[in-house]
Amino acid sequence: MMINYLLISPLILGLIALFGSILLDYKKGKALSAMLYALSIMLFIYMLLYYNSGFNLELSYSYINLPIIQFSLVYNNVRAALLIMTSIVTFVSLISGDLTEEERSKASNILISLFFISATGLFLSNNLVLFFIFWDIGLVSMFFMIYLLGSVNRRMAARKFMFYEILASLSLLTGIMIIYFYLNIATFQINALTSAISSLPLYKQIIPFIFILFAFLINMPIFPFHNWLPDAHSEASTQGSMLLSGVLTKYGAFGALLLYIIFPDVIVSYGFYIGLLAIISSIYASILILRQRDIKRAIAYSTIVELGIILFAITAAYNTLAFYGSVYAMLAHGLVIAMMFLVAGAIRMKYQIRDVNILSGIVHTDNRLAYAFLFGVFTIAGMPLTSSFIGDLLIAFGSVVRYKALTVLPFIALFINVAVFYYIYQKSFVSRKKYKPINKLDPLVYTGIFILIASILLFGVFSYIILE
Repeated sequence: MMINYLLISPLILGLIALFGSILLDYKKGKALSAMLYALSIMLFIYMLLYYNSGFNLELSYSYINLPIIQFSLVYNNVRAALLIMTSIVTFVSLISGDLTEEERSKASNILISLFFISATGLFLSNNLVLFFIFWDIGLVSMFFMIYLLGSVNRRMAARKFMFYEILASLSLLTGIMIIYFYLNIATFQINALTSAISSLPLYKQIIPFIFILFAFLINMPIFPFHNWLPDAHSEASTQGSMLLSGVLTKYGAFGALLLYIIFPDVIVSYGFYIGLLAIISSIYASILILRQRDIKRAIAYSTIVELGIILFAITAAYNTLAFYGSVYAMLAHGLVIAMMFLVAGAIRMKYQIRDVNILSGIVHTDNRLAYAFLFGVFTIAGMPLTSSFIGDLLIAFGSVVRYKALTVLPFIALFINVAVFYYIYQKSFVSRKKYKPINKLDPLVYTGIFILIASILLFGVFSYIILE
């Protein structure tokens, strides 16, 4: 059907944005890219309506015959959640996140376009080789986003990021190659691999599973492979932080969902131990938040807390509620964490400082930033009518089937996370002492914050759009 050919349209939009960013000056390239990303949001929603009407959206094209490597794309409500979130975060980061002179450059437009192509292709991929290709494109674009556009210690943070992610890529590629040599079918199609791998004995399934899981644990990241994330965020530009935590960390989380689909027997047999690691990761990160003075590092550690909860849900994902809870939590986290990093970047731009022990009285000098931060705290806490509430509720009800009383532990980590952020709000935002602003903010910053808040509420109220 012709509707299936729409699957390639977002990649074409990304390529147009990329070439436009290369050929046009900064302002014209930014305007063109913003229009194309907005169009992609509408396109993904339109495709979702078709999918929910019973249409199966798939597109495959063979370009290597042996082994069979196909340019294969598929669209469903799980992928729709991540693709819509990606388009919204990319759009807002482009129009609102360019707070410094370094970010107002053609390089910024080019790298964001390249990253959008990577994220869109990865979340649509129905072939492991194609998944790996888009994975690496995303890592390279994020490396240069940190290396070229970040702050003082950006090069150190970028090299550290790349070291960890190269390990992840090598591990992912090794796992894919092991799968290929284990099986008698010459294909990397995910649906074909699922049926073929189930015929293997469990001990043979475990080896490629471990290699691929290791890659995703680094990317999410999960303790003890988390050390790169706080440094990357503290040195990345506002746009880089929004895309890194909002979208790039979902590469690993989405990959973990694919592991559940491809290796269901391993998840059933050993998922409990991965769930325990996710609990430890969330609790450990929540404790580390207590020590942070830099508001961006505190937000970065909250990402580790939330991704631990998402992985915890995935390991219980033979339960439908937990499965869709993890998907919705990815959507919710991508939106709220992008908003939190946009607020943090705006604070750094306006007050030239990010130290929560020095900042004070922000509500008296910019109440919009203060209330946006408070809304972000409530969203992370899972306030009703927000998208986080839907994700947390489904995860709690779904995970309790497998983990029983242990289900409360990752939510204790979430409680600590929220308590620290509320303390930061009380200390730095509503104290009587006023910290004098130095710069004025572009009105587009507040526009971006509004778009993200509206999206959080939209998917909190109309969750059936995805969950149908």
